[in-house]
Formats: sequence, C-alpha cells, structure tokens
Amino acid sequence: LRNDHTRRAYAHAAAQLSAWLEINGTSLAELEPPEAAAYIKSLEAEGKAPATIKARLSALSNLCDYLASSGVLDWNPFKVVRGPRVSQREGQTPVLEPELVRALLDSFEGEDVVALRDRAIVSTMLFSFARVGAVTKLDGRHYEVQGSKASLVLNEKRGKRTRVPCHHELREAIDALLAVSYPGPRTPLFRTVDRSNDENGDRQLTRRRLKTSNVLEMVKRRCEGVGIDPTMVCNHSFRASGITAYMVAGGSIETAAEIAGHASTETTKLYDRSAKVVSRGEIERIRF
Repeated sequence: LRNDHTRRAYAHAAAQLSAWLEINGTSLAELEPPEAAAYIKSLEAEGKAPATIKARLSALSNLCDYLASSGVLDWNPFKVVRGPRVSQREGQTPVLEPELVRALLDSFEGEDVVALRDRAIVSTMLFSFARVGAVTKLDGRHYEVQGSKASLVLNEKRGKRTRVPCHHELREAIDALLAVSYPGPRTPLFRTVDRSNDENGDRQLTRRRLKTSNVLEMVKRRCEGVGIDPTMVCNHSFRASGITAYMVAGGSIETAAEIAGHASTETTKLYDRSAKVVSRGEIERIRF
C-alpha cells in the first residue's frame, strides 16, 4: 500500500481483529465465516459508523486475501461477509462559513516569517483545493511564475500531478513568504521553525519539511485565535470550504473535480455544501 493513511488504517484494523481473537480464545487460522460475521456484528454493537465498518471489512478482506494467496491461510473467511449499506450524499468534513474564512485570512498580520508561512499554507488549501499531503510535498520548483501568471504543481494521491493556476490571493501569500524566506528549487516550500532566531532576533525557518500533523496543529491554533472551535475544523475543511465557495459563485462541478484532482465528480459532490448554503437562505423566507 503506497498511501500512508491507508496503511495506518489497515494496520489498525488488523490490530483490532487480533485483540478480538485473543479475547475470544481463537486464532486467525481457525476463523470461519460465522465468526468473521460475528466480529463485524461486534463493531456494530460498539456503535461504529457504517463507513468505518465497511473500511474495516475491506482491510481485513485484503489482508486475508494476501495470506491465502501466500499459503498462510486456506481461504479468506471475510470474503463472504457482507458489511452494512452506506449511502452518502454529503461528506462529513466540516466546512467554514465565508466570514470565518475571511477572519482567519485577515488574522495573519505582520512580516513574521511564521505568520507568512501559515497564511500561505491555508491559502494553498483554500484556493487550489489541494490535500494537505500535496501541500506539504511542495518544493520551491513546484511554484511556477511566468510573467503575470503563477501556478502550483501538486503531487496528489496515486502519483497524480496537477497544475493549478494561482488565485491572486494565493500568489500574494506565497510571494510574501518567498520575499523573506526563499527556498531552493528542491527545498520544501513550507518548513519547520528554527529554534534559534537570526542575528536581528527574528524567527527563521529550517530546511526541514512540515508534516501534515504540524499543519493540523497550526490550523487548530490559528482557528482558535479567531474564535473558531478547533474541534470543528481539520485540514480538509479548507479543501471543502474552497470547493463550496467556488460552487456558490456559479462554478461547475466538472471544473471543481478537475482542480481538486478527483477522478469522479461524485467525490467532489461530497465536499460541495452549496445546496445547504442556499437552503439556509430559503429558510429565512419563513415569517410570522
């Protein structure tokens, strides 16, 4: 599995099954479909979401397929187990209201390199619909400027590379960062903070790349600073907020999918909450 998040999720699913088998005094080699189905039922009893159970079942079925093909197991006991039905028309990623997004962007003030870096990161996720993993992979060479136009080359999931034109606010944010901390072509664009200040006492960045977990910590801290509940926001919130704002402004779902690097517009629709924005406006028509 090439994707780090998928690999961690599959490892967690295998560890949870191992714990259940140990509690029930059996082994994976002894597992039959009725017991495999009982394990899935136990997840439902724990209150796991249908999507979580489906993901667990997929992970365990893949694991047992591999073990069966390797001769470790005689067959895959999860192959015939059916998971719960999942019908999802809207994603669960929290979306920020436009006024909250504006307040957050306006909160990055001054010439401090960390504030400029944070503003550029948030702007990249908002205006390019990029996943945080693609944002942290950006190097200096991935920001391309040709005259009055600029673009970002994003390395998305499954090795997909997309070139996204920069919104004028995104270009301003990146140019402001580069003016005080210019990386080399192969140096990460978004880097960690050096523990020691420069000769003027100002903070400076290292050559080490930021992790996605570092970005999440920054996002929650910055959101809390402008009155946004940090438990109601994540890195993906900016991707979803950007897509929603684009759709509210009259953008097409096909173009949004192309910018976001989605293979299907059905995936993009999970991020689009423009219909909900319209519904809130319509509900205000009620008068007494």
